[in-house]
Amino acid sequence: MDKQERSALTAALCNVVRDYVAKSEEKSSKWVNGELRALTELFEERLKAIPEPRRGERGEKGESGEAIRGEKGEPGESIVGERGPQGERGLPGESIKGERGEKGEDGRSVSVEAVRLMVLDELRKELALIPKAKDGRDGLDALQLDILPAIDPARTYLRGTYARHNGGLVRYKENDWEVITNGIASINEEQTEDPRDIRIVITQTSGEQCVIERHIPLPLYCGVYGDELNSARVWMRGDTASHGGSVWHCNINGAQSRPGTPGSREWTLMVKEGRRGKDGEPPKSNGNGSAPVHLR
Repeated sequence: MDKQERSALTAALCNVVRDYVAKSEEKSSKWVNGELRALTELFEERLKAIPEPRRGERGEKGESGEAIRGEKGEPGESIVGERGPQGERGLPGESIKGERGEKGEDGRSVSVEAVRLMVLDELRKELALIPKAKDGRDGLDALQLDILPAIDPARTYLRGTYARHNGGLVRYKENDWEVITNGIASINEEQTEDPRDIRIVITQTSGEQCVIERHIPLPLYCGVYGDELNSARVWMRGDTASHGGSVWHCNINGAQSRPGTPGSREWTLMVKEGRRGKDGEPPKSNGNGSAPVHLR
């Protein structure tokens, strides 16, 4: 019997054994399941027949029993299946090793000057590849530029067109105008509630604005100091106010003291209160019920 016949016979025997074991396991499983089911039913019947436990009186403590340890059982058998036939070994691969190269020369230490010369040499080679530049056209003189007097929004202009706009000079470039000379487009003067505050807004050709605010400290009567209208007022230089029958002039911005405060320089007396006059005498009647009026 050759090797192939032995392998075929072994495979056939394995199949027969495998089928027999599978059938035996199926029969054993059915028998075991039936026995377990019967035992389970019997256990449930016996469990229902047990009367419901009641708690009795606690008995006396018994003597401690001896601990008896059972003998160790014999180890179970270990069953290992038969090992299959070993496959044939493949042919070994060929290992090709390359030839060893010649030994290189020892490296030499390069100085900084040598490195600089090598870099300069490579730089000259790269610069030699750059094409030589050609002279450009002569530029136009300023007097040769054609400057338009204004911009017409309905027109289309060529690139490089110059025009006057908002007090400055602009040039058309890439679908938009760029400012060449930033001039003054407008100067507006604004005045707040206080006639002494002046606000000047200067708008340039580019649209940028410069705002100048000035406060001219001219005397301006602002009412009675401390009344309801001036309770929250911020007193500024040049404000005048009545206080104690006199008129006072504010000397600084944001004065905090009251006019006439001793030692304070925030206020200066402008008009002093006058002396009170004498009480007048009642007029004498001229007989017809009216008194003459005399002017001096």
